Amino acid sequence: MQPRPPQPPPMPPYPPPQVAYPYPPPYYVPPRRDDTRLILIVVVVVIIIAIVVPIVIAAALYVMVSGLIGGPDGGPQMLGMSISLSGSNWTLTVSFVPSGLTPANTFLQILDTSGRTVLAQISWSSLTPGTWAIHRAAYQDGNPGTAEIAAGDALFLDRGTYPAGDVVQVSSATSILWVGTLA
Repeated sequence: MQPRPPQPPPMPPYPPPQVAYPYPPPYYVPPRRDDTRLILIVVVVVIIIAIVVPIVIAAALYVMVSGLIGGPDGGPQMLGMSISLSGSNWTLTVSFVPSGLTPANTFLQILDTSGRTVLAQISWSSLTPGTWAIHRAAYQDGNPGTAEIAAGDALFLDRGTYPAGDVVQVSSATSILWVGTLA
């Protein structure tokens, strides 16, 4: 018979004892931190962004678009006028007008052919026969029973002061209502 090969010693039922490290560890490993505060902050920021940002964008869009959209009375306004020559004056006769325009809140401005102002913006109510010598323009109320400007009202402009080619601009406090060239 052959001799049996040597068997390794049986394994102990517990791990071998750790040998004490002769030196302290090279650095201190801090204990694991509880990150629930950080998670809470991230959740709050995400909720704020999800709610506040769309509200701010919607408000900005409303402000930008609200000037373009109007209700039944807030749409674009236009004034209809015709130009004719009568004697030594130009006659600008109102053919249609939006409601709410009065001589006090409707303005006239005249520019020459090079774009320079010949008559600075002035209200129609200031253009009376008494100021003809100053402005060489007058407003005639064709409907004295109404306070508003109506079809049939007219502006008279001196042909010598405002020759053909000058540009006439009629505006309200907020928009240009009519532009025409004297011809």
